[in-house]
Amino acid sequence: MEIASMRMDLLQGRFEKFARRIKGNMPRCNITFVRSADSTGRFVRAERPPQVPQTCSRESTMNGRVACLALVLLSAGSAVANESVYVNVSREKCVTIKEEPGMYSVMSCPGHGDYPSFFKEMDIRQSFSFGHLDKRYLDEAFETFIPFNHAGATVEWRVAVDGTPVSTILRWFIENPDPTTGQSVPALEGQVLVVSKVAQKDDGKGCVAGYVDALANPDPNALARKVADEVAPTFRCGVDKAAYHGTQGDRASAPRNELPQ
Repeated sequence: MEIASMRMDLLQGRFEKFARRIKGNMPRCNITFVRSADSTGRFVRAERPPQVPQTCSRESTMNGRVACLALVLLSAGSAVANESVYVNVSREKCVTIKEEPGMYSVMSCPGHGDYPSFFKEMDIRQSFSFGHLDKRYLDEAFETFIPFNHAGATVEWRVAVDGTPVSTILRWFIENPDPTTGQSVPALEGQVLVVSKVAQKDDGKGCVAGYVDALANPDPNALARKVADEVAPTFRCGVDKAAYHGTQGDRASAPRNELPQ
């Protein structure tokens, strides 16, 4: 039967085919749906607003009612979001790989699953990289900011529905100097959410993919997650240039990006 076949199309996930087949029934089922979301912007449910009446005619066929249901399912299916996993990368949890006291240090820090994190510090400036970095990126990459700075201790990993980490978000504290004295002062401190692409085993390249000024934007965490989900996964390290997203205030200084050629 036609309805049974349509149900199979829906169950097998062939939403586009299903939508085309029910298109003829849509005018008979005039329901308007809106999305509800939680504080992170993640889709929760679709529902009919109370002020919008349901106007499916009595003579609507079974196919038409299935078409209405499909609106909800298709809406929900398109809103699948990455999950967040939080990992503490306090330096006492990291293991030193190599260092030159007073000059630089390289450490391996907790990651997500078998995806590690790597910390570097040089000249009172810090850098983090994530994932299965190849030797050149592990040895040569150093992405930080021009003023003295330090990274926070909590990494937010953005993990795709198949369990693959695709990006990270980490807060940086920028020690901006007073222009009259050249000394760093707390009143001028900046905070930037740094979004990084996670290196995969078949590529070996992980790098910064974008920045969000945490002090100049009304919801910097949501904006950073948007960059992490939409920009970072397809960002080409060494080709694309990481940029600020949203408003960049005076305390969000220029980055310094050094990557292998």
